[in-house]
Amino acid sequence: MKTFQCAQIWLVNFEPSFGHEYQKIRPALIIQHEDYIASGNLLTVIPISSQIVNPSELDILITANSLNRLMKNSLLKTK
Repeated sequence: MKTFQCAQIWLVNFEPSFGHEYQKIRPALIIQHEDYIASGNLLTVIPISSQIVNPSELDILITANSLNRLMKNSLLKTK
């Protein structure tokens, strides 16, 4: 069984998606507190995109490094 924790980055399959929702398998940041993760069967995440051109004012830049294991600088898509 996988143990999820807040602030971890996991690969998430966002399919099926509708309209402008994020699609395909991509990294996502877990933002849900561990107490809620343990007590339920839903997980709250924010998608991460390697497309850093034209970010919105709410996007957060994540610099790729060995700790987060991202392959490229990416954006946390908060909007």
